[in-house]
Amino acid sequence: MQGFNRYYPPDYDPAGPGKGNLNRIAGRRAPLRDGSTVRFAMPYGVVCGGCDRSIGRGTRFNAIKNKVAPANTLTVPAVEFLLKCPACAAEIRIKTNPEQARYDVVSGAREQYPRASEVVDEEDEHPLAKLEAQTSKLAQVQREHESLARLTEACDRLWGDQYASSQALRRNMRVAREAARQERLQREKLGRSSGIHMEELLPAHPADHRAASVADFQPVRKHRKPSHTKRSIFR
Repeated sequence: MQGFNRYYPPDYDPAGPGKGNLNRIAGRRAPLRDGSTVRFAMPYGVVCGGCDRSIGRGTRFNAIKNKVAPANTLTVPAVEFLLKCPACAAEIRIKTNPEQARYDVVSGAREQYPRASEVVDEEDEHPLAKLEAQTSKLAQVQREHESLARLTEACDRLWGDQYASSQALRRNMRVAREAARQERLQREKLGRSSGIHMEELLPAHPADHRAASVADFQPVRKHRKPSHTKRSIFR
């Protein structure tokens, strides 16, 4: 903070201990310079190169912040953080990468898990595997084209004449509607005569007619109670 056009309190003494700092008087923090100690959180899991200890994501450190020159991307400077492993005190350097919007491990450690962009596909390493994959894909596309051609041919065969197809559909609908109406009337007739609800009746079956024709219904006989003769208990 520059000292031009600023308010100076009456007890301001530039030579006094702790009073010559205008930032402290104005209640502001001084800008961070190279070599400042800051709190740094690990952006991803790493493995220390000195003791092979895993350091999880989010672990906080007191790191020393320094600018890396001249690595600037669109006026955004690259910053390097120097921290120490909590187990073996080995130095780990991590640098910001403004161009790709990420953090890069410079030295002292390695990333615990490879990034998705760094995973190499096996097909890229083996030309024969890549050729085999392309051949299988082409065969699959050819099979799909053949299936689509068969479906198109069947559709044209069934629905080529839309007027005749519509007539056939409407004819089948009329026949099915009339059959449903006759069945409903028959059920209602049986339901009224026998006192059974329509929902309890099942569709008629030829086996029902055969079973009903051979059934023999005997008249119900009344059960007679046994006769008891009255006798005296005193003899």
